[in-house]
Amino acid sequence: MEYKNALDFLLYSYFGFDGGTKKIEENKNEIPTYCANRAYLDLARTVEFKYSKSKLDKMKKKNSPQNEKDEAKAFIKEKEKLINGICESMLAAIDGKECNNNDFNEWHEKKCKSIKNNMNEAVDKTNDFIIKVNTFTIGQAQKWLNMTLKYLWLLNILPDGLNEEYLHIPVDSYIIEAVGAKKDNYQYGLELVSPISKSSWSSWDNYDKYMDFQDEVKKVIKEKYNSLTPIEWESLAWIEVAKSKSSD
Repeated sequence: MEYKNALDFLLYSYFGFDGGTKKIEENKNEIPTYCANRAYLDLARTVEFKYSKSKLDKMKKKNSPQNEKDEAKAFIKEKEKLINGICESMLAAIDGKECNNNDFNEWHEKKCKSIKNNMNEAVDKTNDFIIKVNTFTIGQAQKWLNMTLKYLWLLNILPDGLNEEYLHIPVDSYIIEAVGAKKDNYQYGLELVSPISKSSWSSWDNYDKYMDFQDEVKKVIKEKYNSLTPIEWESLAWIEVAKSKSSD
């Protein structure tokens, strides 16, 4: 298979974009939404909604009362509307800050807090919260935002004015393991002990502590792998840990 055809397949199967490589540039403003929707899947299992998937499946069964079927249908619609709305505005400016080199860290903080608030404050047609009360965290927001940007970087279509060295590493359990790992265990282990890394990434809810972690990791990456940007290191480290897990 030719590289172009393989990439077209990846764009469609992974991101749901059927325009192919020829249309990436002319659809540049739409691609971030596709990437954000795919990025959401990377944290979806950690999100606690009012109704779990198994509960919704039960409510939709043929022998379920009609009111439960209607409620499940309406809830799914509201849930999709919430997620799609966040995805569509993922890279938008916020409080005058843009997704570029000059504003990046300030923009990133405001965006993460905005995502968190939007998820926690959204209500359905019955005026009940869509998410279990105040369960969506900064840790989940950073994963959503950082993976969106990582996908754009991989597709070579980062927002104008944003260079890859400014990107934050998407934090998850594999990256936390790589950050604390010794070189004897992982080629890209950083041997860094950080207090926040002792807790699950999806429970992180203090942005300042999150940034302390990012700064510590970036500093060590620069010292040990000067030729790599943080996002390049993250990609290599994540794959290394994933391979290790698959062989266990």
